[in-house]
Amino acid sequence: MLLGFYILFMGKDNRKKSYLFYVAIPVSIFLYVSLLYIDKWAVSQPQIAHLEKKSSGFNEKDLIEGLIIGGSNAFYSISAELLSKQTNENWYNLSISGEGFSDQNYFNFLTDNLDYSKRKNVKKIIYSSIYYFRRGEIDFRENSRRQIDGSNKFAIKPRFSGITYLQRLLLRKKLIIDYPNQSSFGDIIFTRSLCSREKIFQRFEIEDFDKIHNNLISKLKSLSKIFPNAEITVVFPKDFIEKELHGEFDLKIQSLIKFIDSRERQNYSQTSNLTSRLIFQTPFSSKQLCDTASHANKAGRRTRTNELMNFLPKIEKL
Repeated sequence: MLLGFYILFMGKDNRKKSYLFYVAIPVSIFLYVSLLYIDKWAVSQPQIAHLEKKSSGFNEKDLIEGLIIGGSNAFYSISAELLSKQTNENWYNLSISGEGFSDQNYFNFLTDNLDYSKRKNVKKIIYSSIYYFRRGEIDFRENSRRQIDGSNKFAIKPRFSGITYLQRLLLRKKLIIDYPNQSSFGDIIFTRSLCSREKIFQRFEIEDFDKIHNNLISKLKSLSKIFPNAEITVVFPKDFIEKELHGEFDLKIQSLIKFIDSRERQNYSQTSNLTSRLIFQTPFSSKQLCDTASHANKAGRRTRTNELMNFLPKIEKL
């Protein structure tokens, strides 16, 4: 009798192991792999559409004399349409989300997707990057394995959980979050639902000065090859700085200017007077923000663009 109970008990244990081995584990693996595929698609799809609109908008225009490049700070916060109207030149906003997640991704995008004959027509470029105000981002971008669509080529961990996608499906009836639309000038189109009313916190933390300088020199060389006839102006963009820290922000910017100027004087024969090609913009107020510390709303974009317009003639004269 004891032997019978033992056999029955062991039989149940074996059935549990069999169920685990033949059903539970394979199903779990299938679900996880499916989540990886869904995650890659959901992350990539909006960004791919965003990039296609950017490149096709550039290639379809007859003549583009001025170009805005950089990350989402420039997409949200600088208007090619306003620049076109105020300068009587044809401007286009070619800034892309996350600046392609690495410099090389962005350079490859510009080279591979833009018509070369049209690239030669570009006479002026405004390059605006928030990453100089986010310590650690230069190293991160140099070592990034992300593709230009934001996905990892060989990801073993999804960027979003299955619960996140289930919530999107139930609440929004779709898995992906659409990227904001753009106008014929490449400017972002602001909608009522685009900007958040939640409190936005300061994120400013200036990068190491030496890394900023080296990155600028490298970037300007690469961009000059892609746009051989363009004068490039580098903009350190408007960012949200809390009022009580404006004085500290100004001191850091002045220290950076002195550092770059000193470095340029030491290596003048190898550079093209970088200091005279830099613009440092004043901070945003909280009322000018959309959804992050570097993204302007419609009013903030107008303010930032007009501020740039006051700087540009001085840069061109130099």
